[in-house]
Order: sequence, then structure tokens, then C-alpha cells
Amino acid sequence: MFLTATGVQFLCRRRPVRQIFMPGSGSTILSMAGITMAVAIPSPTILFAAALFREAAKDWANLAA
Repeated sequence: MFLTATGVQFLCRRRPVRQIFMPGSGSTILSMAGITMAVAIPSPTILFAAALFREAAKDWANLAA
């Protein structure tokens, strides 16, 4: 998850706020879908992917604020 956070910070360094919020929103939606799938289909891989999307969404929101 640290690598995800670092990658998001490098990608968003000089972008306007609007360009930061759009991928952050998408990551939040993918994270929630992944958590729903992980509950329905017990899969650690899906749960791990959902956690990475959540981390990316959190970092995009922190950088935009």
C-alpha cells in the first residue's frame, strides 16, 4: 500500500484539483465494488485489490484538499 500511496503522490504533483478528484472518485467506486465482491465471493485477492484502490482514493483526496 505504501507503493500505491507514493505512486499517487508522484502522479498528482502538478495537476489541477479537478484532475485529482476524478480518479479519486473512480478509485472509491472500484474499492466499494471490490469490497462487495470480496464479501460475496471469499477471495483474498479481490480484498487486497479493494484495499489498494481505497489507499489510492484516500491519497488523491488528501492531495486535492
